[in-house]
Amino acid sequence: SPTSGAASSDSGAGGELNSNYCVWNPLKVSGSIVLSEGDLKVTSGTNSRVDGTHMMSSGKWYFEFELNSDGTQQIGIISPTGLHDASAPGGSGHNGCIYLTTTGSANTGHLYVNGTAVISNWPSGADGNIVMIAYDADTGKAWFGKDGTWFNDSSGNTGNPATGANPAQTIDAAYRDQITPTAGAGGGSDASNGYANFGQRAFAHSAPSGFKTICTANIASNDQTIKKGNEHFDVVTYTGNGGSQ
Repeated sequence: SPTSGAASSDSGAGGELNSNYCVWNPLKVSGSIVLSEGDLKVTSGTNSRVDGTHMMSSGKWYFEFELNSDGTQQIGIISPTGLHDASAPGGSGHNGCIYLTTTGSANTGHLYVNGTAVISNWPSGADGNIVMIAYDADTGKAWFGKDGTWFNDSSGNTGNPATGANPAQTIDAAYRDQITPTAGAGGGSDASNGYANFGQRAFAHSAPSGFKTICTANIASNDQTIKKGNEHFDVVTYTGNGGSQ
């Protein structure tokens, strides 16, 4: 494994730290998900989902997802404690906050929260677009955008992760300590086809001020360690007797 670099060296541009970065987790897939290119590219048919390898339990995080098709896709953040069956990330009970790239005759993007569309007039997504996602795990605030522009909140105000203003959604406090990236597709003719960047390489659009790449170098030390290690690990002595013991 790479040796983690100093978190202070992460300006949010991406591709700066030598660290263990988030990828799509091959142990957390459902439906027809296929992972490739270092588990960063995801393709699937309908009713499929994959989650990330890293949890965002504190701090501010940013990642991107390049759409590789014009079809309807789902990308966002989710609590892996939600149902992990052969269904889409935006499904009911998944505790997710999901951008549905295009839907309906109006061809608009939607924000789904736990199976319900809470915003239905976002820009749609198309092949080559870069979806941007910023998440503040301390407040639960989440922002979505595309190609350098942040989407509006439900009141029509432009989101601004750098100042903490106008989030698209605020994740319920009960799930904030275990949120991870997710991607997938719903029913009908939906299909996931895209390439994630959690900071392994330079971002197409720099992270908002104060937001970091998703890697172990940036995860707070209390998120990486067992808080009371002596309750789980200890020294056991052995005294031999020269016989069967």
